[in-house]
Amino acid sequence: MWTAIKAARPDTPLIVAGVECAPSYPVVSTTWVPMNTALKTAAESHTGVASFIDFMEHSWMTGTGNEGGPTGDGNADYFMSSDFIHLTHPGSRYWGQHVARLFASIPLPVNKSGGSF
Repeated sequence: MWTAIKAARPDTPLIVAGVECAPSYPVVSTTWVPMNTALKTAAESHTGVASFIDFMEHSWMTGTGNEGGPTGDGNADYFMSSDFIHLTHPGSRYWGQHVARLFASIPLPVNKSGGSF
């Protein structure tokens, strides 16, 4: 897939983002960590990928609660929905602000005309 994207848009930097997850969701270690590791390994070994963003390296969501079962040990009480999969509306805004800052911090390569993309 990444090869096809680079073939169609060779001058566009390809940035791959890893698995997004809540740190205390039950399947993080059994499902999402191996999936994220495989994605990261593939992205870092692909010559067409300019950068990989590993969301698991960032601790924006904290705690073990959610809006339906707050525990008082982190921001998940407010930002995580009762299903512990989806974010609440304020959680989406909070997550999006962090993701935008993270994407903005990635240095983009210089294009062939000497300018940035």
